[in-house]
Amino acid sequence: VVVEIRTLEIENIGNREEELEVTSIFEPILSTKAQDIAHPAFNNLFLVFNYENNILEIKRKKRGKNETEMYLETLFTTDAETIIDNEFEIEKERLKQRGNLGIPVVVEKSLPFSNKLGFQQEPEVALRKTIKIPAGKKVNITQIISVNEDKIQAIENLNKYLNLENIKKAYEISKANIEAECRYLEVKSKEIELYQKILGYMLFDNPIRSRQIKS
Repeated sequence: VVVEIRTLEIENIGNREEELEVTSIFEPILSTKAQDIAHPAFNNLFLVFNYENNILEIKRKKRGKNETEMYLETLFTTDAETIIDNEFEIEKERLKQRGNLGIPVVVEKSLPFSNKLGFQQEPEVALRKTIKIPAGKKVNITQIISVNEDKIQAIENLNKYLNLENIKKAYEISKANIEAECRYLEVKSKEIELYQKILGYMLFDNPIRSRQIKS
């Protein structure tokens, strides 16, 4: 059971109302890293996408008798006035275009998302809202990602954090736990930054490092 909360607070310090497009992107896998590395194209055959009631659902069908199906439910929510609501894109090539390692093309050029479902050999999920921010005001935009073997439970966990107070409580509890752990391990803030950087290279693929090795 996993629930991930991504919250962005935006403040308009100007003297006029502003309109912003806010996009969140992630790559769905819902399997072990070993399975994905062994044959990513084959691994993607088991992902099924659905969109209903502003919730994008990604279901991983079980590959064998001993495996279970996995559900990922995600949505965008905001307390800001929304101009264009809940656009989504799941096609990696359309989103980024082949060979592009920078800002996704449809984001950089403010192109509309396709909002189309279907099988994707190389899926990548992007969710977008276009919002208004009044002069001198702050707004929050939050993406909630809920993963569970039970679809109903995954949706219930998603709905739980639609309440901003529940999100604040989750952050406060997480912060308290991290501070207690750091005190116990006697780890300082500069050391944490260094460890996080090292772990990033260990846990995640680094395309820049890969190109340097190949050259």
